[in-house]
Amino acid sequence: MLEVSFDNVAEDSEEIVDNAYKLKELIKKLKEKCAAAGKVGKMKIISLVFNTWTHHIIATVFNMSDHLVRITRDLVIDQGILSELGMKNCFGIQPQMVTTICGFYGRDDYYV
Repeated sequence: MLEVSFDNVAEDSEEIVDNAYKLKELIKKLKEKCAAAGKVGKMKIISLVFNTWTHHIIATVFNMSDHLVRITRDLVIDQGILSELGMKNCFGIQPQMVTTICGFYGRDDYYV
């Protein structure tokens, strides 16, 4: 038969309240850091937030756009928390094209 004991309820309640207070203080400190941080810093900070929070809750609590929260959430899924943002994969202008353009504009017969 299952026996239930309520002897530790008061102690457990105090511990729950204490943990809730500590969590509230932690969120407060993260909000302060987030307010002073740039985009990359904000993304790192909110990557630490609970994955049970919705995009809207995170955006509201940390006063940022829902779009930035979604990008961060995708980054956390791909790379984990506190991940670095990489450079975009772009091709740029090839060195041969730069030489051709510089040569074209440097020609004397271009100016009539």
